[in-house]
Amino acid sequence: MVNFILHHLDADLIMDQQATLDASAATVPDASACAVFQLNVADLKNVFKFQSDSLDVNDVNATDVKYYVYPASWPVGVNVAHAMMQGEAAVGASGAMSADGGSYDDNRNLLKHDFVRYLSKKLFNTIFGVDLFSNEDALLANIVGHGNTIKTGIVTKLTTVGVSGSHADLSGADASKFLTNDTTGQANICREIMRQLAGNSPARFKDMSNNSGVIYSVPFEEGDALYFKVTVRAAAGQNSLTDVAAIPDRVYNIKLLLKNTAVNTVVTDSAVNVPNYPYDART
Repeated sequence: MVNFILHHLDADLIMDQQATLDASAATVPDASACAVFQLNVADLKNVFKFQSDSLDVNDVNATDVKYYVYPASWPVGVNVAHAMMQGEAAVGASGAMSADGGSYDDNRNLLKHDFVRYLSKKLFNTIFGVDLFSNEDALLANIVGHGNTIKTGIVTKLTTVGVSGSHADLSGADASKFLTNDTTGQANICREIMRQLAGNSPARFKDMSNNSGVIYSVPFEEGDALYFKVTVRAAAGQNSLTDVAAIPDRVYNIKLLLKNTAVNTVVTDSAVNVPNYPYDART
């Protein structure tokens, strides 16, 4: 298992929808959390590919490695608002706002629900204050809307360095453009993945042929995970609702867990950007 850390996909989610008052309360210390999507291994293999005439996994500085990104194959609907905080589909998640000894239904414990509970905890000193908000649905929808913006931003970042991208360092013809090791920044996402894979599991490359011109998929395996960070900030002045201290940012590690057959919690409480949720049959 390899965890790939993609800082280039880090994002901030700053709410512009304030919660409205039905009661008053206090605040408690902050905590970090992890939220999970499951993605199919095959999909990621179709996104990230490479080519080398003489691949040497012990020398990631080889000048002949070409890194390809195919953004059209990126799974649609990866909206961080709908990342999972618990349940079999979210194995590896942690730090969710707990139900004090109980548990929530999986479709009511996505990132968006977790952050609204977090607001309740900070404003009322209890997660059970969420029903005191007179605009709970609007708060959830606001997070989903910002999540859709982040989703679009991820696709844009992949497209920029993709096979038909506009990155200044890209070489090659349209639809088959690539980056090389001359581009060492985090934007060269495929290279970042390859370097981390070479450093952690070089045996993945043992069956690669030496055929010149072959474009290989990055050898992802089930259980691998790609991480990026999303920082969610309360709307400006939110703390004044109950006259508490400024509400700290809540930082989520978004874990894209690779599975041979991905299973994600189906979103049932949102009509905003729900279609195309990963492997959701609805249109």
